[in-house]
Amino acid sequence: MIVKIIWAQRKERYNGEFAPEALECMDGNSFIENPEFLLKKLDEHKKNSDLVEVKIIDVEVSGTLISELLNKAPAIKGRVLEN
Repeated sequence: MIVKIIWAQRKERYNGEFAPEALECMDGNSFIENPEFLLKKLDEHKKNSDLVEVKIIDVEVSGTLISELLNKAPAIKGRVLEN
């Protein structure tokens, strides 16, 4: 399963002050059906003057682990996909 995540970096007073933040996410199938939702959120976050970088990064996660969320909250490992 692909999860599309909007990541952002806040303006820093010194290097390393803030870690990147995951702001919004959407599964890949939902994005195919309604890309406007996440793209609108991306545009909104890009207008935030506190952020210096905002982008969507695809992360691949195990569909089996996602399904287990219905029963428990496991640790989910992901792999960032290169664009």
